[in-house]
Amino acid sequence: LRKLKISNQELLDEIEANEELIKNVELDNYIYYRSTILIRNNEDEYLISGGRNINLKNNDLILNEQGFVIGYITKIFDDHSLISSIVNKNFSIPGIDRNGNEYLITSNKNQLLVNSLVVKDLDSKIDFIFTDLIFGHPGKFPILTLSSSEISTSNNKIKATVDISYSFNFDSNIYIIKTK
Repeated sequence: LRKLKISNQELLDEIEANEELIKNVELDNYIYYRSTILIRNNEDEYLISGGRNINLKNNDLILNEQGFVIGYITKIFDDHSLISSIVNKNFSIPGIDRNGNEYLITSNKNQLLVNSLVVKDLDSKIDFIFTDLIFGHPGKFPILTLSSSEISTSNNKIKATVDISYSFNFDSNIYIIKTK
């Protein structure tokens, strides 16, 4: 009976995590593979479940429960993959805001560093930075929000720093996004 209660609670937790993801990302044309963290190496890269067995490719995006990008696939094995995560100093991903400004987001392990590459609009509010088809991503998925960050707009450049609040652990619900 105790094992059933524990199993039931685990299923309820998984349902809650999946509902949180569904609320935050568009489901049309996408397949979400739930994955788990297996191990972390010295460079803060994570080995996760899922590899060639579910047709993963390099640069496939990894999302957290809230639908934010927290990493991408860098190496694929038969049934597991290596990801570069937002807490990895080599993490780097292009993004775009709703105004068409393009960015390169990098990490120093504690913060995400936002630097503009192409600036089309300095005057409008910048809130979220997304992945986009123009960068080879499957669609628009939020990378970060700048709503509570100080944004610098000098010399026709946009810069910001965002503290990393997500913490990776072996109980993290993470999702690999694929197109249908």
